[in-house]
Amino acid sequence: MLRGASRCCRVSWSCFWSPSSLLLAWGNPRFLGVAMANRDEWPALGRGVPEQARTGVHVRFDAPTPMDRDDGGQRGVPRPRRDVHFNPVGFAFDQPRGPPRGQHFPHRRRGRGNRTHGTQFTPRRTSSSIPKPRELPHLSTSAKRGVDIRQWIVNNNTSNTFRNNSTSKRITFRVMSYNVLAQCNVAEHADLYRGVDNHFLQKTRRKQVLLEEIKLLHPDVFCLQECEDDVFTYFSEMLHADYRGVHAKRGGGKKDGCSVFFKTSKFILDSYQLIDFEREEFGLKSNAAVICTLQLKGSNSDGSDIPPKIVVGCIHGLFNPRRGDYKLGQMRVFLQKIQQTRVRVMEGNGDNPDFKAPHAVITGDFNCSPSSPLYHFLLRGEIDVSRVDRRFLAGVLAKGEAGEEYGDEFQMLLETGGYCRDDDEWLEWNKSRGAKKPHGNPQHRLQEYYWDEEGVRAASGKLPGAIDKTKKDPYYFEHALKGKLQSCYASLLNGQEPPVTSQHRKFKGTVDYIFHTSGLVTEKVLMPPSKVKNGTLPTEEFASDHFSIVADFAVSI
Repeated sequence: MLRGASRCCRVSWSCFWSPSSLLLAWGNPRFLGVAMANRDEWPALGRGVPEQARTGVHVRFDAPTPMDRDDGGQRGVPRPRRDVHFNPVGFAFDQPRGPPRGQHFPHRRRGRGNRTHGTQFTPRRTSSSIPKPRELPHLSTSAKRGVDIRQWIVNNNTSNTFRNNSTSKRITFRVMSYNVLAQCNVAEHADLYRGVDNHFLQKTRRKQVLLEEIKLLHPDVFCLQECEDDVFTYFSEMLHADYRGVHAKRGGGKKDGCSVFFKTSKFILDSYQLIDFEREEFGLKSNAAVICTLQLKGSNSDGSDIPPKIVVGCIHGLFNPRRGDYKLGQMRVFLQKIQQTRVRVMEGNGDNPDFKAPHAVITGDFNCSPSSPLYHFLLRGEIDVSRVDRRFLAGVLAKGEAGEEYGDEFQMLLETGGYCRDDDEWLEWNKSRGAKKPHGNPQHRLQEYYWDEEGVRAASGKLPGAIDKTKKDPYYFEHALKGKLQSCYASLLNGQEPPVTSQHRKFKGTVDYIFHTSGLVTEKVLMPPSKVKNGTLPTEEFASDHFSIVADFAVSI
């Protein structure tokens, strides 16, 4: 064993220090680590003369490419290597080195990878296997689908209403109210539409779907809120053969406003009025409204009957949920203007006995819930601001906000007599609701319900010094159409409004209404859909964050 070990040591030592080994190392630059290379070992250096190949070519490793070297300017074009030792098995010369995926590799029978073939590589997808994006239907198809899923509620007592007066002629017309969602609000409140497909938020597509929906429902009058100037122009041009429109732009540099379109085959425009609430009363914010007086076309063959005039009002109330005092002031001014228009129309016809009092149809986005004091003010025409909380006057709260308990309190106020109470009854009411100071002083009540001088002035239209505080209820007031308004939907839904007319990420509820005066009969109303895709608007079928509300009216002449 020792003899064999010594023999191996002698062989190894001799191989390393033998003269032939040193000579071999001296002639082999790769062994000594010298930065020299010839053409055979680095094809990128090009063809060299034998002297260069024997002495080597100096390569500048700091150069951008191997072509930038000190070879006297003689540079050859790199060409593919033909050394068989560096050619992978299975590839031909002058061919791409990268094989198609899944080829020239042995299958793996175990481990991770494709469960079917037992390999870590999967076949490349072909064009036929790649899923194609869903093609959206035509815009008219989308709008028709949205209209078809909605349901009409019919008034079965309409025939009995006109049966008592068989000699009168009956005229029907359809009114639509629609908040069409201004594009400027989409950009400003992008968090409200989080999760909505950007394709459904594009302005060009939305206004085309809105136009198709209007054509499908073919209203005789349609009122638009958040209607921008270019959208009003678009509707005017596309519907110029059948409709004429009036537009009231918001002040304060805003881009949207309110518009009223009417069918020229059924109405004649008598007059109109554009309202900017900031100009009507200082401090009421720059929201807009428009009032149109329309003359119905139609009479007996002898021309003896004069069709009535209809005053149509469209309003978009302030959006801020916490500033119900401003909303209340806007509604007060708006209803006052409508009543003034009705009176002016009556005075313009003198003592004509055949002329009938003009009816009124009031539409819009009022930004108040059906259970709110502001809705009660619109429908019943009265309010005492010292008895309601200013913060929850409109009842429109975002998801998660506090204040829902106050809605129950106000509902109990209505159910137990409303504002028609004496001092003792009010004292019992304050005690029952757990007021901290159940006193009868109106000034103390205002403080308890977070009213200040600015809010009282916006709601009542009077300066604090102009209010007669010696009166029993100095902060009680009525609007100009008290006891004369009815709700189209509530009259057919047992006193209830539709469950939802607006829906986005932070709100779902009813804020759009159609009111009318006595003399008009609601024949049917169009209900909003029970649910929408993804639980928010806009969608493929509905191009706004509101649903349109539609009502058919009948009037006798």
